Amino acid sequence: MKQMLKSFLVAIIIFIMIAYSNISWAETLNDLKDERSDVSEQIQDTKNDLEDIDTEKSETLEQVENLIGEISKYQNEIDDLQGKLDSLKSDISELEVKIKADETEYNKENKALDKRLVAMYKTGETSYLDFLLSSTSLMDFISSYYLISQVVDYDEKMLVRLDEHKQKIEKEKESLEASKKEVETTQITLTAKQNALQVSKKEKEKYVDQLSEQEKEKEKKLQELQDTNDELDKKIKAKQAEIAAAKARAAQNQNHSSGGASGSRSASASTTTSSYGLIWPTLTRYSVTTGWYYSTGKLHGASDISGAGIYGAPIFAAADGYVVTSTAKVNSAGQYISYGNYVFIAHYNGLYTLYGHMSQRVAREGQEVKQGQIIGYVGSTGNSTGPHLHFEVRTGSGSYSERVNPLNGYLPTK
Repeated sequence: MKQMLKSFLVAIIIFIMIAYSNISWAETLNDLKDERSDVSEQIQDTKNDLEDIDTEKSETLEQVENLIGEISKYQNEIDDLQGKLDSLKSDISELEVKIKADETEYNKENKALDKRLVAMYKTGETSYLDFLLSSTSLMDFISSYYLISQVVDYDEKMLVRLDEHKQKIEKEKESLEASKKEVETTQITLTAKQNALQVSKKEKEKYVDQLSEQEKEKEKKLQELQDTNDELDKKIKAKQAEIAAAKARAAQNQNHSSGGASGSRSASASTTTSSYGLIWPTLTRYSVTTGWYYSTGKLHGASDISGAGIYGAPIFAAADGYVVTSTAKVNSAGQYISYGNYVFIAHYNGLYTLYGHMSQRVAREGQEVKQGQIIGYVGSTGNSTGPHLHFEVRTGSGSYSERVNPLNGYLPTK
């Protein structure tokens, strides 16, 4: 009968062990899964950012190509106009030569006419009359008169012709000068447009460079996130394997009448338990030096246990359970912060205990511990002003906000 009762009690204990180990492990495993979910979300956001950058970069590059086409088009038009300008300048030069030649001829003929006019002025109108009266016959007179008429008519027509030719060339020159001015104005306008397009092109190319830098940064971030995600996958698989191993150990213990947790109780651990089933976590000669509140009135949320010679003293598991966390809180420089070296245990009675500022951790994550078993040694790592054990008791799911005062019946009176 006693043996049956003992086996029944062992089965109940094992069932509770499995149930609470699942709770404690689930918390850690869920934390990892939540973290992986956050990382996965960041990965997707980063991929979306990369797609947006790629789209914007492609559109900007297309705009750059269009600008290059427009710049080339304007350059061709400018080159054509330059050709027209060169041709107009050549035509103007030729006309200037003609005008100069005509002016020379006009001046020459004008001088000859001037000489005749001067001679006529000096001799008076009688020169033509004398020339006619000197005729020896009627035929000679008619010939002389005709000759004088022809000379006068020739002079008049020649001057008119030279003047008209000069005016025609001047008009052609004016027309060419106007065309030249128009072409130069158009060329200036096109050059201004081309320069504006060049500025726009440089701005677009600069923006493309900026997008390329953003793209590189996002790709680097994406790779880091993917590496983190891979690392979390490994940790999750490792946790799942540890959970399976813990369940297997619990099932194996159920097959033995002795049952219970692995590991051995230290002979120096206290045997006195509180109404919650916890023992004093250090040697009983050490006492609580800082309670639920600091002397300043600020919430402490734990009990600091200290005393002379406590550094290196053993720390005991307050009750049977599983080690949820055994790690060290450090910053990027590798320096201890916060709890420093600490162990977090989920107990089968529904409580959780945390042991901080250890000099050394003995218990490892996933390990099943027995009440009174040594899990580490007192130290002063993390945010600590001297050697002591920072001891917390938590209820519910074991979160930070669910801390309770260890001296409210959770720890036994020594």
